[in-house]
Amino acid sequence: MFETIKTVKTRLKSAICEKGHLQTSLLEFSENYENLYCKECGSKIIDKCPHCNAEIQGGMACHTVARDIVYNQPTVDTQKYSNNTVPKYCHNCGKPYPWTEEFLNIYKETLSLALENEAELQNKIYNATEELVKNNFDLKSPVANFFKLLLNKAGDLAKNVVVDTLSSVASEQFLQFLAK
Repeated sequence: MFETIKTVKTRLKSAICEKGHLQTSLLEFSENYENLYCKECGSKIIDKCPHCNAEIQGGMACHTVARDIVYNQPTVDTQKYSNNTVPKYCHNCGKPYPWTEEFLNIYKETLSLALENEAELQNKIYNATEELVKNNFDLKSPVANFFKLLLNKAGDLAKNVVVDTLSSVASEQFLQFLAK
């Protein structure tokens, strides 16, 4: 028989490759991930922000401290809960992680090719996309409708290229919203 004394929650850290493939979200802050490179793409695996060195936030650990009533011995039970979401930006410095940075760079180049002679529209679409990424492509965001209007000004070919490029990061729901 056990009597719970207290429960303490602690944050765990994630290990993610530089292309954005989640390896684990259950590492203690003192632990290192066993592999240096991603088995899926061969990219280096990181567990800290390359800009500020803060750990990449992962799941949670719940440590329950209890007392064995019969033997009067303290015990600690730890349960770990994963977080399978790959963050886009560092919680500490706000800068994009390498996988977000890579997407935004490729996206910017794609926009410049798709909208070659329309620099102002390129910039507006890019800036709106950055906001959408930061808001996880939330359809309730005022930027979502603004983005859709901008995209409709871009013409069919440019719109298709942009939507295809976004399909790697945007939700299916957001992509359907653009298609309406």
